Amino acid sequence: MAAQEPEMHVDDEDKWSDYEGDGADLVGPTKCLLTDDMFDSATLALAASEEKGLKFAAATKGKSTYIKMKVVNFVREAVSCGKTVDEINASLVSREWEDDKYLKPFLENDPLLFTLDDESDDGDEVAALQAVSAENAQLKVRINDLLASLEVAEAKRSSELVKSTEEDVQKTITARDDEDFFEGYAKFDIHMTMLSDVHRTATYRSALCENPSLMSNAVVIDVGCGTGILSMFSARGGAARVYAIDASKRAAECARKVVAKNKLQDVVHVLSSTVEAIDSLPDCPVHANNKADVIVSEWMGYCLLFESMFYSVIDARDRFLKPGGAVLPDIARMFAAGVTPDGSYLAYWNNVWGFDMTPIAEESKKETLQSAIVTSVEGNSLATSTSTIQTFDLTTVKAEDLEFTSTFVLRPQSDGSKIAALVLWFDTEFSPRFCPEAPVTLTTSPYAKATHWHQTMLHLKSDVLLSTSADDKPDVPLEEVGKTTAASSLNCVISIVRGDRHKRQLDISLAATPTLGTRRGVTQMMHYTLTTDLR
Repeated sequence: MAAQEPEMHVDDEDKWSDYEGDGADLVGPTKCLLTDDMFDSATLALAASEEKGLKFAAATKGKSTYIKMKVVNFVREAVSCGKTVDEINASLVSREWEDDKYLKPFLENDPLLFTLDDESDDGDEVAALQAVSAENAQLKVRINDLLASLEVAEAKRSSELVKSTEEDVQKTITARDDEDFFEGYAKFDIHMTMLSDVHRTATYRSALCENPSLMSNAVVIDVGCGTGILSMFSARGGAARVYAIDASKRAAECARKVVAKNKLQDVVHVLSSTVEAIDSLPDCPVHANNKADVIVSEWMGYCLLFESMFYSVIDARDRFLKPGGAVLPDIARMFAAGVTPDGSYLAYWNNVWGFDMTPIAEESKKETLQSAIVTSVEGNSLATSTSTIQTFDLTTVKAEDLEFTSTFVLRPQSDGSKIAALVLWFDTEFSPRFCPEAPVTLTTSPYAKATHWHQTMLHLKSDVLLSTSADDKPDVPLEEVGKTTAASSLNCVISIVRGDRHKRQLDISLAATPTLGTRRGVTQMMHYTLTTDLR
């Protein structure tokens, strides 16, 4: 039997007198029945309560406003007592809200109490609440999706902005480096140094002037012609047309005058441009079909790859060299060996005008462990075998091949040798493949006459002791191998890449591990930058 609705007593009327008036005036931010969350309207607060599991609509379906008020106040009291939503729903079913005390508002000025109307049994309000609840849930999903989309869009925009900024900065740095590079070769002291390097210049002259089977009636491209010396050697060797290309306007203009001074302007055409900016070979002989027979360049920098000029040679080769054409030089090799402490760059401070200045050497070592040092090394300062660390076939090498990692082993040449640094150098060959009459090799080896390239030195953090008679001793601590106990070899891994920001520089990483038989000592890890300024 349904419970009788209570009679409103005078005392109850007094209790409610404070709430009389236009209920709409009190409707506003409304607290959820189950939580402290606030909503813009009572309807939304009820919908949120339903979403959280409260069976309010089911418990009050078809009930009067007074019963709904009781249920609201009952639920608020139950929540304040710490009851769970399941416990509250069970109490609603058992009608614990029937006590008249629940006619008194639990929450002062509760907007919910002024929006509860009598409801018929048709369940229209229940349906409305359920519809609002469903719509609210859908709105939440849409809002979350929109927020997620906005976050993704903002992250993408920020990423693109950062990437764009970084790319712009990198382009500016690269352009400035290129400008400085070309301007450096507009100063003729560097050209005097290169022309005065007898081994360098004589090697190119032999290759270009003493191989008629290659040079007779050839179309030649000279990449980075400088003063024009290689272009004029090519003309003297029998070339029909030589394109002398230099990005330095000053150098190109002087080369043009030098060529004319030597009456070779009919053969040698000087172009003031980067190779990359040239689309075709102007006035190219018809038989050549806009292709060259020979590409020559003196592109080598310190440690072979410094200045990154060979990338331009690759561009010229791939676009203008005929199939089977010659690249001079056509082979490049890089080598490494170990240097004794007396042969290292820091040895200078051992005796300076009769004074021991080794404290300066100790301080300078911090710098040498960060920078590759270009210096001249005597062959008798080398204390290990020589290892080939890389070989390039310049007719096929790709740009990405010029950055590499190589593993090699250095072995002692005598007992009790100490290694303080590694020294790198290179050879370039004008091999019989293209120079059958007079093949020649340009070497920068410490065992040969010095060139303007010198050698490149990489100092170790600490000296490594090597010996040809080193025996594997299992009882020796690994940290002593190469220090107090001689190692039988120095196992190395070297990585050479272009500078991360300054593309004409080199970044070099070296890992050196002293080894005794099968036992490996402590690996030394170093990172150097080759930033030598030619100017």
